[in-house]
Amino acid sequence: MSRSGKVTFPDNVYQNITWSDEEFNKNIAIRHLYASEYSSALLIRLKGDEIPHYYDYHDLTVTAISGKHTLHFPDHNVSLEPGDVAFIPKGTLHWAENNDPVASIVFAVFSPVYTGDDRHDVEE
Repeated sequence: MSRSGKVTFPDNVYQNITWSDEEFNKNIAIRHLYASEYSSALLIRLKGDEIPHYYDYHDLTVTAISGKHTLHFPDHNVSLEPGDVAFIPKGTLHWAENNDPVASIVFAVFSPVYTGDDRHDVEE
């Protein structure tokens, strides 16, 4: 069994997260935790693979919470396990692939706040 980390906010601690049946059955489930004018924080549960994509004006920092997955870039791949952190500057093509029998969970911080309107999916 993979060890699991926790995400701590001043008013809440997220550990041993319970996902709804709907979230559990999705390939990618996203739980929004926080947003301000400067950044947004999410938990992302990944069962399969993401589509290769990039963001026009959002930097992304990802911390692996549980499971194992591979972060792909056009010229190399990086294996991530709980506790590993990846920084993905805006404009960087990337995608994640779950390598865990169940799913992997990451804590993602977008800066500035993520609105969903600058993501561009790219065919492999």
